[in-house]
Amino acid sequence: MTLGSALGLAVFFLDWFKAKTGWNVPSMMATFYLFVICSLILVAVSYLKPHTHTAESEALVWKNPVAAVLDAAWTGLFD
Repeated sequence: MTLGSALGLAVFFLDWFKAKTGWNVPSMMATFYLFVICSLILVAVSYLKPHTHTAESEALVWKNPVAAVLDAAWTGLFD
């Protein structure tokens, strides 16, 4: 998150001083590029350092998405 904020700040200053820096990227494209870079960082860090559950946190998550529907506490569609 810190790296993404730093990249956003860098893009802001590049755009603010575009007369001196020569920055010529439209703001919507810069936003998309930042999104892609931050998403790649998120995926890479998630694969490099996976989360390990404790006994307490294991009880708070489902094994798979279907478990939410098949759970005994779920009474129906309008629950």
